[in-house]
Amino acid sequence: MVDLNNEINTNSNKLAQAKSELSQAEKADKTAKSNLAKAISAKNNASKSLEQAKDALAKVKAIKDLTPEAQATFDQAELAYKTAKNSF
Repeated sequence: MVDLNNEINTNSNKLAQAKSELSQAEKADKTAKSNLAKAISAKNNASKSLEQAKDALAKVKAIKDLTPEAQATFDQAELAYKTAKNSF
């Protein structure tokens, strides 16, 4: 009878420990899911920003390719501006 009581107590303690571990694991799972959702959102926002930057760069490059004479004129004007600015 004493052995049976000891076994019941031991198993009750194991059950309580398992319940505690399950509760901690469920909290960790909830936190991990929340962190994953935030990370996915941040990744999506970064990807969107990257695509916008790529599009803007492509447009600028296209304009430069389409107007090489204008770019040369701009470069000369920019050089003249910097020279004038440095002379004062």
